[in-house]
Amino acid sequence: MATQYTEEFKKDAVRYWEEHRDLSINACAKNLGVSKIICLEKTL
Repeated sequence: MATQYTEEFKKDAVRYWEEHRDLSINACAKNLGVSKIICLEKTL
């Protein structure tokens, strides 16, 4: 079963990525403990 994340968590994950542009999307996702797909979902 896939993990369900709240909209707030998804927005926070994207904000984290935007504030840490020196990191790759993979590194940000790893820091947050999520897949990169979750982080990209809100940016597409």
